[in-house]
Amino acid sequence: RAAQAAGLVIMFAEAAAYHAADLRQRPQAFSDEVRAQLEMGGFYSAVQLVQAQRLRRYLIVETSRALAEIDVLVMPTSPVPATPLGPGLAAQASLRPRNTLPFNLLSLPAISVPCDFTTSGLPVGLQIVGKAFAEVAVLQVAYAYEQATAWHKRHPPL
Repeated sequence: RAAQAAGLVIMFAEAAAYHAADLRQRPQAFSDEVRAQLEMGGFYSAVQLVQAQRLRRYLIVETSRALAEIDVLVMPTSPVPATPLGPGLAAQASLRPRNTLPFNLLSLPAISVPCDFTTSGLPVGLQIVGKAFAEVAVLQVAYAYEQATAWHKRHPPL
């Protein structure tokens, strides 16, 4: 949970800083949801951002140690299936980045490849994560998986 919180602080604060001028000059260019996230990012304090960055650095070191003996991690891209956006679904939608945000926070290479479909026909992803600077290994595993399966050739009915 701390990694998720740190990741959100860093992501929203950086996005708010990057888009600040556009948000002031052209707020209508952003959807309501994105505009709210950018505005929220502007409310984090310097202390919160520094604490999040410190936790990030600590987690990078610890994760590097933990991954020393493995080549890649393989896991679901999302812990929940895709859902339509709408009122009352925000809590479930907030779970979607649970498996991806930590690796983004830690600057680890990752890729998602199709691995199945839900009973309602929506695609399910398999996330492959590597050690720092191991992009080649991640891509090789993803390619090998796609060569061994046909999920990437199937498409949901539209």
